Amino acid sequence: MDKRVEELPFLQVIFEGRPKVDTTAAEGLGDVLRTLPVEVVVVHLRRERERLEALHKQHLGTWQARLYNPEKGTPRRVLDETRATLRELWGAPWYTDDEVEIYGRPLE
Repeated sequence: MDKRVEELPFLQVIFEGRPKVDTTAAEGLGDVLRTLPVEVVVVHLRRERERLEALHKQHLGTWQARLYNPEKGTPRRVLDETRATLRELWGAPWYTDDEVEIYGRPLE
């Protein structure tokens, strides 16, 4: 896995809370989707880091605060870029609601 993350830097953006690379979805997501046998991508819209930070602060001092760990979230900018890039590469999501967007690799 470490080798793949090194080869495809955008994977750091996906898997690490605070990646050490400076890459965007437009620059790196296409390489990931072309290289790996990914058929479906689920974007969790409610895992926005800024939202989790606000909820974490709101519940600070209670057990609920641990439900809203900002480190488990993705910055809004990255979510927006990822969604735009997925739409460009794969088209509209197969399914969408308030919590998720599900994209599928187009049939060739």
